[in-house]
Amino acid sequence: MDKKLLVIIILSGYLFGAENTVLFSLDNNYLWIEFGEHYKEADGSVTLELHICYGTFPDNKSKVFLPDEVKGVYTMNEKDANGKPVFFPLKIMKENDKLFIRITSPKTNPFTVLIQGEKNYGKQRKICLGETTFFLFGSSSGNKKQIEPELSGDLPDFGIVRHLQIDIAPYYSYWRQVDTPVTIGISCDNQKLKNKRVFIVDENNEDFLNPTIKQTDESGEILYIPPDDIKLRQKGTTAYKQTVIIAKEQEENTIFISSFTLLLHRSRFKHYNFIFGVIIFFSLFVIFSVFIIIKRKRFAF
Repeated sequence: MDKKLLVIIILSGYLFGAENTVLFSLDNNYLWIEFGEHYKEADGSVTLELHICYGTFPDNKSKVFLPDEVKGVYTMNEKDANGKPVFFPLKIMKENDKLFIRITSPKTNPFTVLIQGEKNYGKQRKICLGETTFFLFGSSSGNKKQIEPELSGDLPDFGIVRHLQIDIAPYYSYWRQVDTPVTIGISCDNQKLKNKRVFIVDENNEDFLNPTIKQTDESGEILYIPPDDIKLRQKGTTAYKQTVIIAKEQEENTIFISSFTLLLHRSRFKHYNFIFGVIIFFSLFVIFSVFIIIKRKRFAF
């Protein structure tokens, strides 16, 4: 057996085998959203491609055992008259056994994307929910507005079951980065779950057998600080990586697995050498001061 495949199988059992072992032996996969390429359109709008992945993050993406039914919605943090979020349906595309969506924004907008996939095993059912948030910085000229479908509503209107929810604070961040605290909350039907295990899988973590495992406190939350990443620091100033947070809950014959994808940039200041910078600053200050003194003496009467 291929060594990498063996590691993935062991990891899947490790992540989900400790609880509900019999049920999870049917299928250890889950759904997550993965960021793809983004590009600027001719009119200044920005388009982002998001991949709908099923398997185990980051490398084990299933091409065969996709969920039986996949649906998705997005919102731009809009509210209706009753203060409830307004969602719009997403067109899910398929190419070479890969599922993906594209979102275009003519202006700067915050987005939330929810993708749900269901898998049925006779009398048993698994509902996977993937979620992520991000900003798109479109710069289209004129007064062009975001193109939205006429159909809109709340999640139940589109058959989305937000039963097991991963809450992130801050929820929207235009530049979420490592070394910055993130509060993770796990709730079921809006009730926070205490002592709940949460799995955090880092794209750059080569040790697949040791994901970060945390447990919610009495308030149903976790304070997570994404660690500094040498690989990320070695890339450009706009470099980023993806980290997926996973939680699961079982109720009778239904398993709920939810994931939240964090887009993490490298720290804006971590890679700077502050001591060297201070030395350069004071050196320039001294040189400038000496220059001013010499000039004053030269033109003194």
